[in-house]
Amino acid sequence: MNHRARPAACLKQAVSWHAVREVARWLERADPPRSGGATPTVAVVRAIAWHLRVGGGWRALPSGMPPWRTVYG
Repeated sequence: MNHRARPAACLKQAVSWHAVREVARWLERADPPRSGGATPTVAVVRAIAWHLRVGGGWRALPSGMPPWRTVYG
């Protein structure tokens, strides 16, 4: 196998819930939310991870996720 080849299955498995929480904590430290009504960072990162696993359009996020415009933008 070419060392540059990256099977999609490996990428999908690499995005674990533990990694989601770690990335969310890092983002919150780097740029804290400015208002109390902001969408939780972990919810946005979880939606991005879901999109990486499943693929498709951003508008296809499940109903339990933040709005697609919040996640995409």
